[in-house]
Amino acid sequence: MGTTGFNQLGNKALQEHWLRRFVAIIIDSIIISIVVFALGTFLWFLGIYTWGWLFTWVFLFLYVILMEISMGATIGKKLMSLHVVGILEPRTPMMVLVRNVSKLFGILLLLDWLVGMFTPGDPRQKYTDRMIGCTVARTDEKAYMEEQFRVAQFYRPPPAHGYQPYQQQPQQQPYQQQPQQEPQQQPYQQPPATGGGWGDQPEQTGPQPKYCQSCGGPLNVRPDGRLQCPSCGAMY
Repeated sequence: MGTTGFNQLGNKALQEHWLRRFVAIIIDSIIISIVVFALGTFLWFLGIYTWGWLFTWVFLFLYVILMEISMGATIGKKLMSLHVVGILEPRTPMMVLVRNVSKLFGILLLLDWLVGMFTPGDPRQKYTDRMIGCTVARTDEKAYMEEQFRVAQFYRPPPAHGYQPYQQQPQQQPYQQQPQQEPQQQPYQQPPATGGGWGDQPEQTGPQPKYCQSCGGPLNVRPDGRLQCPSCGAMY
């Protein structure tokens, strides 16, 4: 689980941030009280007493909403060098509306702050700020003191089943080119001897005669493969 706001209460920058927020609320409360008292006195002269409490809530809500939409801060926040900003996108009217709903009732505002401090993330955020992705940042020359809280805005809780232990993947062996095998040379084979020596007869091609061309007698096969006529002795 990540670090919560209550774990960082000893941080000087965080203490100063919330002290500025508290002073800003006091300033805004004084401004609202003055306006409500003046208009309440006017309504009292008119004999309208019933709607005084409703007028106070409506004025409080409109004052905070309109000031933060138009300028990004109420008068109290401006005097304390505080500004409402979006985290991943520019501030929108919907962000301002949602983050200020809890201010209608003091108990809701307290719960909003407590839940924001008990959950991991930017310790400057109320829970509604964390829901819609905005926060209150410092804008004076000491804004760098709160830079550490900006990183915590992007905290994401781990999955319910927990993290899986990292398993190192086996390293692949680099490709090695296989040596090319040279073709094996065939042992030298002496070509068969061809005719051409003394007593060798050239190889006869074509059909062999069956009868002697001189006398017409039948031919006999000699041991050397040649043909001989037994009558006249002609050789073929």
